[in-house]
Amino acid sequence: MTHSICVCGDHAWRPASLGLVAIMDVAVAPSFDAWRLFGHHKKKSSGRIYSRIIAYLGKRKGGTGKNISLGRAILNADGIVDHIDNDPTNNKLSNLRPVTIAQNNANRRGTSLSGAKGVTFARGGYQVACAHKYVGRFKTLDEAAAAYQRRAKEVWGSDFVNTKLNRTFSLMTKASEQGEDQ
Repeated sequence: MTHSICVCGDHAWRPASLGLVAIMDVAVAPSFDAWRLFGHHKKKSSGRIYSRIIAYLGKRKGGTGKNISLGRAILNADGIVDHIDNDPTNNKLSNLRPVTIAQNNANRRGTSLSGAKGVTFARGGYQVACAHKYVGRFKTLDEAAAAYQRRAKEVWGSDFVNTKLNRTFSLMTKASEQGEDQ
């Protein structure tokens, strides 16, 4: 059975279940024509919904008959595969890399209520911790986020550090603490 693959410039895409779309390189897409792609949603402890694409190739078609993440299938990797841009539907070769558990965790999105990864509210300011080490206490969120970035780059290197501020999450949290409607 063949599946519909759409080619748009330098990338191809193919629908998966649950309304998700798998994006991959044009050169890679034909080799996954016989694979079934499933969308999978998982609710994290932070309440954020994480979506990913699962690939399946049955034993009759030469596969293992087991589910595998599409990124791992594309790279033919045994270990963990990281999506550099944190978008698990973007499975282009330029967005995938094999990583260790620590490197993958360093590239995760932050779920702190402050909106900055590794930064928490603390008595009139912000407290920073990185790699299980206390970094310090700061008056502003920007100072705290910058301190986390410096420490994280020392520990994991700049290639694996996700230091994006999630200001929307921070503002929503402050509004809900004050009882305001969004």
